Amino acid sequence: MGVTSISHRSPISLRPLESAEIQLQEDALQAVFTALGLETAIDLMRSTFSTDHSGLDAALDAVRIEIDPILNTATINNLIDMTSITDSVTDSTDNSTMLEVSDPTALETAMTDIRAIADKFDQLRAAFANELPNPSDIEDIFSSAFYNQDDSKGMFLTDMTTDPTVVGISFDSISVSDLDTTEKQRQQPSLSTPASME
Repeated sequence: MGVTSISHRSPISLRPLESAEIQLQEDALQAVFTALGLETAIDLMRSTFSTDHSGLDAALDAVRIEIDPILNTATINNLIDMTSITDSVTDSTDNSTMLEVSDPTALETAMTDIRAIADKFDQLRAAFANELPNPSDIEDIFSSAFYNQDDSKGMFLTDMTTDPTVVGISFDSISVSDLDTTEKQRQQPSLSTPASME
């Protein structure tokens, strides 16, 4: 997951979280943790995890937290079924609402799809690690309907495999949004220029 910067228009008075407040926040996410088969005792302040779209990282991929510095609220959104809860960051007594997971199977399917997309980016990185590959070496990474802006798959592959600046390509983070888990035919996301190519 990437790092999100938050700009403040008005100062927020910050204080250390009490252990009971941290527990309530962990409880609010428990339905997501349970749906993904994670242990029930996750310590969000101290748990270590790999950023590989599995385990705790998958659970964090499934939610987005938005801070409103004017209202002093935090909204936790379940990105799969679009449910959300809002919590005042200045009121320690309103932490009893849990984020719902209406369809645990859809959540697991979405996480499987996100891992598959991340694997495609890993394959692309590996293909360009030390040299320019042939277009045929990477064509299976992209769907037949792939377009990058106005470039067809063939044009995109030709451009990528003839550009020496792409050797050593890397992706700092991958963010998947608007993933339709009910659609029968999945399409790969279009690529934007990764940080290492700019």
